[in-house]
Amino acid sequence: MTRGNRQFRAVIIMFLIIIAVWLAVFLPPYEKLVYAKSTARSSADITEKPENNEGYKGGGDIPVLDAAASVETDKDPEQLFVLKIDVRNLKPMGIYRPAAYETNVSAYETNSLKVMLLRTKESYAQYYMAEFANGEKIPVLLNNRLVKIPGSGTVTLPIGKWRMDSNLAKVSSEPLADEWYIDAASGFEKGADMQAFSGIRTIAAAGLGILLVICAMIVMFVRRR
Repeated sequence: MTRGNRQFRAVIIMFLIIIAVWLAVFLPPYEKLVYAKSTARSSADITEKPENNEGYKGGGDIPVLDAAASVETDKDPEQLFVLKIDVRNLKPMGIYRPAAYETNVSAYETNSLKVMLLRTKESYAQYYMAEFANGEKIPVLLNNRLVKIPGSGTVTLPIGKWRMDSNLAKVSSEPLADEWYIDAASGFEKGADMQAFSGIRTIAAAGLGILLVICAMIVMFVRRR
């Protein structure tokens, strides 16, 4: 085998290793396991630590905003609540953003394939459009790699908080009534659970990559003999 052929084969092997690591470590929604094992936040927890509770599981004493029963949506920016809604009234908008960061106009992404690839660096959340009983439509930011949205029935979402986003209308395909949305993602993304998961995932990717390189080198050495 010529030197050029060996170099080409090495490049192909490295490419396959990178794909294998991505498929094994980054593609599956392991975040759902992290979320499932996380502790639900109670009103006492929120009172003690009022920041960054968005996206956590809400305990039984967290106020419920029922989209089927609510005729008014009091947009109090200090209010924390869980939104209860029929999944028929919760539609994905196809607009993504890094879940742990404040929104800015350059953070949005509308290509789901690109988001899938970018998840090697970031955890992305998607905006869903929630329709209330009074006909009002409100975007809700959810990380659907953390939270399972069932195919039918009623779902209670993670703890949400009213926020304003003047840039969302610029990328939305449908008109938005105002600048309000419900953030039900970013607090959990900034928390210790996801930080630990991110570190473990990075170590796992590096370890698997090294292991596959060693295995490939052994196979090539044996075949040359």
